[in-house]
Order: sequence, then C-alpha cells, then structure tokens
Amino acid sequence: MTLLNHNIMASEGYTDEQYCADLGIDKKHCNKETINIEIANAIAAKNFPAEYDSAIEHGKNHEEATAWADLITKQGLADAKKHIKRVEIDRKKNNLTYPVET
Repeated sequence: MTLLNHNIMASEGYTDEQYCADLGIDKKHCNKETINIEIANAIAAKNFPAEYDSAIEHGKNHEEATAWADLITKQGLADAKKHIKRVEIDRKKNNLTYPVET
C-alpha cells in the first residue's frame, strides 16, 4: 500500500511529515486525511496570541482583545475548513493523489 500525503499543499511538495514537525502535530495524523484539520487547528492556536497582542497594541483592554482574537481565530478556522473541503472534493473528483516519496 502506498502512503499518501494528504495535506492541501502536497501538490507544492510539502509533506505531511514536514507539517507535523513544523507545527508540533502528532505524527499519528501523517498520511491520513485528518492532517488538514490538525494543521488548521495548530495554525489557529498560534494565531490567537498574535491577534490578542495586536488588539492590545491597538488600545483594546483584556476582555475586548480576547473577544477579538477569539472571533478572528474562529473565522479563520471556519474559512480554512471550507477551503480544505473544496480541495478534498477536487482531489476526489480528479483522482489526484500525492504519494510519499521513499
């Protein structure tokens, strides 16, 4: 059985293993369709503090900055999930796969 890279950037040469290493994702998601949601979740977790800090720098208090960061992070995650779904549908429709090179 051939292992496949399932991440949505596999067509650009990125491997599931690279994402796991770069984002601290559990390797159990490598070469499985769950990798994309884990990537999105990891990026959202990294974005929250950046959005919070930016809100504070722009004069928001703790509560406002937390609400803002939460809103932006949730919107970004929802957008990512929509994009992931579109890519997965396109790959199935066009029978696109990205085998792991050994």
